[in-house]
Amino acid sequence: MEKNLGLTVLLGGSVAGKSREARRLANEYDRVLHITSEELISPDLPELLGRTEADVVLIDSLTVIVAQTLARLPEPDDHLAAVVRSIIECATDVIIVSNEVGSGVVPASPQGRRFRDLLGSSNQRLSRAADNVFLIVAGIPRCIKGGGLPLWS
Repeated sequence: MEKNLGLTVLLGGSVAGKSREARRLANEYDRVLHITSEELISPDLPELLGRTEADVVLIDSLTVIVAQTLARLPEPDDHLAAVVRSIIECATDVIIVSNEVGSGVVPASPQGRRFRDLLGSSNQRLSRAADNVFLIVAGIPRCIKGGGLPLWS
């Protein structure tokens, strides 16, 4: 596989196989920086992404980042916009996993709708900027943008 993914977004429902495919793609690289959700809530994220010497950055998952940001920060919109911008501007390849929330039931609570809206808009911004976007359903990746990658083995 060519080691030049650029920005690759893996979307899908819960337990769809997103993380497995992300790890498989990342394992093709020698140096992988696996960023945790704690690091993504940190205001130092742009610096972390800017100074990495890794060949690829693996972020699993944006879903958890949005949930933790909503729970911990008073201004989640600003922070999430900065996170997304940092990911898009990262000079190294990035693989990001996120749940697709646009096909489900409308959440009953205002907080649930807020979460869905923030995650959905973050997914949209990342996917528009991405080189490759895959929707993974029942363990089967479907290319929806880009697509020179063999995701299934």
